[in-house]
Amino acid sequence: MTLLMPSPQKEKTYLYVRTWDKFLESVKALQQYVDETPKPRLALDVETYWLVPPIEDAAPRPILNNGMYEGVVKTIQIGLPPDVEDLQYVFDAEFLEDSISRRKEMGDLLRPILEKAIIFGHSLQYEFQFMWALYNIRLRQFRDVRFINAVLNAGNKSMRNNLGKLYDEYLDPHFFKAYTGMYQGQYESYKSRMQKSNWRGELSEEQLTYAAHDASQLIFELYDRMTETHEEKSVDVFMEKYEKKNKYGQSVTNIITLEWSLIPIFAMLEMRGIQYDLKHHQGVVAFLKENMAEHQKIVEKYFTKSVIKSNGLRGKARITWEEQECININAWQQVLPALRSIGIDLPNYQEETMQKALEDYEHEVIPALVAYKKASSMLSKYGNKMPQYVKSTGRIHPSWHQLGGDQGIDTGRSSCTDPPLMTIPIRDEVAGRQTSELFRKPFIARPGHVFIDADYSQIEPRVMAYVCNDEKLKEVYKDENNIDRHALTAKFMFGLDYLPTDDADPFRKAGKEYNLGSTYGMGLEKSASKIERATKGKIKLTRDEMREKRDAYYGELKGLKRMQDEISFTT
Repeated sequence: MTLLMPSPQKEKTYLYVRTWDKFLESVKALQQYVDETPKPRLALDVETYWLVPPIEDAAPRPILNNGMYEGVVKTIQIGLPPDVEDLQYVFDAEFLEDSISRRKEMGDLLRPILEKAIIFGHSLQYEFQFMWALYNIRLRQFRDVRFINAVLNAGNKSMRNNLGKLYDEYLDPHFFKAYTGMYQGQYESYKSRMQKSNWRGELSEEQLTYAAHDASQLIFELYDRMTETHEEKSVDVFMEKYEKKNKYGQSVTNIITLEWSLIPIFAMLEMRGIQYDLKHHQGVVAFLKENMAEHQKIVEKYFTKSVIKSNGLRGKARITWEEQECININAWQQVLPALRSIGIDLPNYQEETMQKALEDYEHEVIPALVAYKKASSMLSKYGNKMPQYVKSTGRIHPSWHQLGGDQGIDTGRSSCTDPPLMTIPIRDEVAGRQTSELFRKPFIARPGHVFIDADYSQIEPRVMAYVCNDEKLKEVYKDENNIDRHALTAKFMFGLDYLPTDDADPFRKAGKEYNLGSTYGMGLEKSASKIERATKGKIKLTRDEMREKRDAYYGELKGLKRMQDEISFTT
């Protein structure tokens, strides 16, 4: 088999360090560079492996479970900038840390280097976690190329954010080939194979080359290509295109640097996690199951199916018989035909359709189906899954994505997975109990601390007013006016002769729902559906009616309409 290695004409640029004497010598050279340079720059990357059985589709993290870290560092790569020397130190921590005291000594030696230098890399939240948890090193100055790309391409669903794709997007293929010996397509396959390889014990030349690349001239070149002024994707061109009317001195550069400063916050959110009350959780699970059983009995009165049972034996000893049991309430293939058999013909089994059926039919099976599905959904999403994320410490450590999904850069909104804590419902109810009491109460603040709920006041509409430069919207947010933007939207959309400022007013709810959704490109059908749900069916709009309301709204806010047309949000 032919290995994909750097081209023969290029000399190896990394120094593999696995002995303590060589480590001390390397640290001395790095310390000298940092001390003698006004703004020292270093690239940083780590390779890690699991100490405990891996969680599917997750990367090792330095989180304590059963008395040990789930993931630890195999190698630490520190690269010098190419204008100094094209050299990467690959420190094999597995061999260097032959004791806890050695790990502490490594941290003490690397701390003054890494805490003083400007750190270049990709997804540095990951490096921060390991440097902080294992070595008590707090990285302070970040140049994370992932965030540059995410901000410059915000809203571009097709743009990917992994390092291989960034190389492909920004680096000249001939430069890349000369440096790595591969074209980007080959390199993608190479990276994928190396990431899945075994990183414990002896490392191959291939693995070492891969490790060195992510802290090499490639990362510095990528940063320069992203920010240089003559490139269309640069910060300067972005500012020129979108921020000509900026009067507060803010720029896209401020946004990027702000995101960099938040890297430690999101890293610590993952590492510290949050205490979870499993006893309360078990009570919620019992409540949901009891509620499901209660409504299943109602459904079972009308809808059953024949099921063949057996004693589980084979041959002549096998006995079979037929029993009647309730249909699968969660399966539309079984529910819709069953409903038709009693004269209820529905086009689908979706939530909106079932809510409408509650108004159109008086049969007791409809509310029973709706209630069962809701309890079943809550049990599936939160009841059954939450305990698997609780570590031996009683804490949950979700994965936090600072700018949204790990790969795509759709909206740029922060998100959380494994489990998705940000989607836990608060203003809903199941069988008369608030979802906040069911699913949020189990989260416990640390002793001496309390949870606070902080939110910006109408932040999306405020940003929209500033960006689109609409005169009416700017008047709304002047301090002396204090006009309710959601109420104003409702007034324009529905032609009201008053401002519906009451939170319970369905028109204000409709205005709020449209404000929040349209900011992120929500279309007509989705808008009508969200408004109907938010108003509990009090405001129902067809697609054409929704278009009329939207056009009436844009007729009043011409600056907003102009901006929406420019970025093609409307449909």
